[in-house]
Amino acid sequence: TRDEFPNSSKIVRITHETGEGPRITLGLLPDAAIFRVQDVDKFSVNTLVNMLSEKLPHALIKGGGHDFAGTLKFIKAAKEEVMEEIESYIKSI
Repeated sequence: TRDEFPNSSKIVRITHETGEGPRITLGLLPDAAIFRVQDVDKFSVNTLVNMLSEKLPHALIKGGGHDFAGTLKFIKAAKEEVMEEIESYIKSI
């Protein structure tokens, strides 16, 4: 549950800030993915949320934020499927 990972957004931010150059930092929870993106212009959290909502309606995708920082929420049972689609999206940009 979310209570088990109270500092996950902070950990993703700190990890992201230690990197250099173009990067996508992904924090994975049992029912969510947290994104931070730097210098990867074709990436959009909002586009990804919309795409996955249409492609995987059974995953009950919600979320958003800014194009380069945000959260994507889903049901735990769909985690593997959602991660496959996230990986595919990242590889396509």
